[in-house]
Amino acid sequence: MRPPVTQAASIASRIARAARAAEKKSDKTKQGEIAVALKQLKKAKKTTKTTNPTNPIKPTDLNDAKDTPTQPQDNDTPAAGHPKAGGRPTGTTTVKDISETTRYQALSSYRNSYTFYPHNDYPLGETISKVLASTKGAGPSGKDKFPDNVEVVSPALCDDIINYIGPDLDKHKGCDIIDLHPGACVWSQKIHDYLKPRRHLLLEPDERYLDPFIKPLLDQKDSAYRHSFLSGAHPKSYWGTYDRIFDDHLLPKRVPLGKNDPRLREPNNSLLVIGSLVRRYPERNKANNVHFPSLVLHHMAEAAQVNSMFQRYGLVRMLLWVPEEIIPSVLPNSMLFKLGYSVSLEAALDITQVVGGDRWNLTRSEATKAQKHQQRRDQLDTWSSRRVLASMQEKGMTLPEHRRPEMHQRALVTDDKALQDYNPIRLPEGMNFSQSLAHIEKEIKQLEEFPTLPKVTRYRFAEQPHRYKFTNISEEITNPTELNRCGRFVDIWGVQIALELEYNAIKSTMSEELRLDAHSRLVATSIKLKELFELLFQKRTRKSMTVLLDELFALCKKNTMLAWDRRPYEPLTVAEEEFWPRFPMQLLDITPRPEALGNDLMDTAEANQVRRGLIKALFTHPSSPLLESIERLGAGAREGLVVPEFTDPLAGGRIDPSQLLTKDITREQLNALTKAYIEWPFRPIGAEAIEAQAMLQESVEV
Repeated sequence: MRPPVTQAASIASRIARAARAAEKKSDKTKQGEIAVALKQLKKAKKTTKTTNPTNPIKPTDLNDAKDTPTQPQDNDTPAAGHPKAGGRPTGTTTVKDISETTRYQALSSYRNSYTFYPHNDYPLGETISKVLASTKGAGPSGKDKFPDNVEVVSPALCDDIINYIGPDLDKHKGCDIIDLHPGACVWSQKIHDYLKPRRHLLLEPDERYLDPFIKPLLDQKDSAYRHSFLSGAHPKSYWGTYDRIFDDHLLPKRVPLGKNDPRLREPNNSLLVIGSLVRRYPERNKANNVHFPSLVLHHMAEAAQVNSMFQRYGLVRMLLWVPEEIIPSVLPNSMLFKLGYSVSLEAALDITQVVGGDRWNLTRSEATKAQKHQQRRDQLDTWSSRRVLASMQEKGMTLPEHRRPEMHQRALVTDDKALQDYNPIRLPEGMNFSQSLAHIEKEIKQLEEFPTLPKVTRYRFAEQPHRYKFTNISEEITNPTELNRCGRFVDIWGVQIALELEYNAIKSTMSEELRLDAHSRLVATSIKLKELFELLFQKRTRKSMTVLLDELFALCKKNTMLAWDRRPYEPLTVAEEEFWPRFPMQLLDITPRPEALGNDLMDTAEANQVRRGLIKALFTHPSSPLLESIERLGAGAREGLVVPEFTDPLAGGRIDPSQLLTKDITREQLNALTKAYIEWPFRPIGAEAIEAQAMLQESVEV
């Protein structure tokens, strides 16, 4: 790798470029730039002679300056013996890594040349950089979002992962392993040593990895490793790979299970898929060449549902490295990010994040998008972590101190009682169901009178205390003049949700008369709350309140709505320098779900296609009311497709399903809707027809 350029060399390069441009155009502006640059060069030369007389500027530095980033100045410059300064550390000199400089920390993207500097603690990164740069440049080019290759270079990270989830991996000992894009094989060797597989197939199509990294493994005595140049995750041409590898040479031969074999929907622990999806396959003469990790994950989900590819032998677990950027769409930690893609994945796969960045701290991309006002930050995230902490303690799991995310640290020192005030979904203290219902009706009546009150009385009314405690972020973005009013509304809304849950639990013990009366009163209060929401608050306040209520509805119930809140343990944090390039990856533990769609009217593949079409049609407008989105599916859809799960609070429903938003739909509700749609006599045929019908209905309404 080319050594960093000094300040003087960078300025000299600027002078040369400006001089050539001025010579061609005789541009006075360019000539003025030359004069300014010459003045800076004289100062830089003096500084260089004073601070580093033993490291003069070489002529080769001037030639290399064009494509090499200017080094941070003064205290931000790495030490002379640092590997990024072209050498090894000498003596006891303290080496400063490039990640510690303010220039690097201020970068809003990983698409920069600093990303490709190996860390001194992980010399394997330098070896990989030399191997990959031998045929073409390793740095980013054009508009590529992802590097061509990203490798794990930290053996300690792999050890921490295996120590953390090792007990859950024990059931795969002695299995066959399919390894996608093993690259430098650091992670592959660690998994191999722990599981001691019968056969370990390395699907590495890049021949540059063969001699330095893969061949030594193949040459081991009685090696269980096998290698093939076939691709296991190419975005366009990998499906046939899994028909060719079970040939006794690469992997022991297996016979695919029959179409109706019940073992198809059972876990197959004799096979394990590991690897990385952070690999770019550029296409020639194509614009906007990008990596396709999201597409490949979608393919894996489809294969799990219809038992294709390696899922033909039963449901196979996957441990896959993916880029950090796709995590919010794959495993959203906020209702803001719950879209059709994540719903589609969750319907087919149970996804757990094993390794990841600290979600409490904003990533560079999030900071660039100014997403600092996410309602899930602060106390709500801490509450979610408290639940996970309790689950981990039951299993005897402990996070290593150096791998603990910030929200886990806060959960350790926070009391559940202190977080209870942030949960509005609970009955008033000391009241039973009937008393709470009467209480909420009284509170709603008071709120209905608010717009007609004189201004002085309004202020007194607004100053009345409320039970719900706003999070720091919620309080920051809420209009101060409406804060108390918002608090009182959230109080009543929370009691309404709690009453619906309580009603669902005790209705079987109530007489028919009491049950019908309670049901009608709950529906009435739900409708009045919706009307009050539009009446009491300004448009800006309604927008932030809608986001807050969505997050509370998803988190504060017993059955949480987001897969992230149901995680069995906290992910291990990882530093970006533990990869080369310094492009953060996340490790996902993916298990296919055993339930499958299909009945006498339609097989599993067709039913899965219908569900995919429904997701596309519904999530055209994820923030629209769910029943309105269903109504767009066709004439009479609202009457024929409202399944009982929509009114079941335990399944994520509401007493009045018109209160649900499209993005509130749960996996159970989606499956029930799909089955109802298959049996609906007026349904369009095919997934494309579903989406087309929804778009047609929308255009008619407009």
